[in-house]
Amino acid sequence: MRELVSMFAWPIAMILTAGAVVSAQQQPQTPKRVPRLTTEDVVRDKPTQVISEPATESKDSKAAAKPEADAAVDKGTRPAAASAEETTWRESVKHAREIAKNAERAAEEAELRVNDLRNQLGISGKTTAFRNQIAADLEEAGQIVKQRKLEARQAMDEVSALLEEGNNKGYKEEEGPKSVSSDGKPNEDYYRGRFAELSAALEDAERKVQLYGNRVREYNQRITSNSVSGDNFYLAQIKQDRDDAQHQLDEALAGREKAVKELDALKDQARAAGLPPGIFR
Repeated sequence: MRELVSMFAWPIAMILTAGAVVSAQQQPQTPKRVPRLTTEDVVRDKPTQVISEPATESKDSKAAAKPEADAAVDKGTRPAAASAEETTWRESVKHAREIAKNAERAAEEAELRVNDLRNQLGISGKTTAFRNQIAADLEEAGQIVKQRKLEARQAMDEVSALLEEGNNKGYKEEEGPKSVSSDGKPNEDYYRGRFAELSAALEDAERKVQLYGNRVREYNQRITSNSVSGDNFYLAQIKQDRDDAQHQLDEALAGREKAVKELDALKDQARAAGLPPGIFR
């Protein structure tokens, strides 16, 4: 009997234990508390957005900035004004150039006068009194030529000295007027000034063509008349002088051609700019 009870006791205990476990699993669990988000939490956690207003410049700040901007423009695009010393130098150079040009023209005209007197002296059929007067005029004209050439050299030396001084000090000669004025219209002063400049250059070139042409002819005559003298050294000197005169004549011819072309181009430019035809009269 005891053995029978022992045999059924173990299975019964296992069944009771399993039932207790199942009963414990089926009991309802106590619900957990769900956290709530309050208004205080929202206000505290929300970041504050700062909106900055655009800064506005006051009238005083704008007024203070304007001189600085003008100064920047002056340093950049506007040319710096010449000093009083440089202005005086510019006037001196301009005056010296005029003196040198006038002296050179006077020397050339004096030499042309000498050549004209020589041609008159060679005219046949004139009286002795006429020849004597021409000879006296020729002697005086020769002295004038020497004096005019000396004055021209001195004037050019003065120009060279002034230019060297300006170069050492960094000076520059004043620029002439522009072809277009500040309002965008053609500048008539430019065209008139340029026309006068080119006309003077053409006149100078024509005078030099005549002057050096006379020299070349004179040297050729000397070479011909002394070709039988046998003085080769003298002939070599004359030929060298003739070659120098020929070179100067070629330069004068080129200068005359250049002046003519530039005058024609200036007239075409003025016509294209809409200027009246009588502007160069």
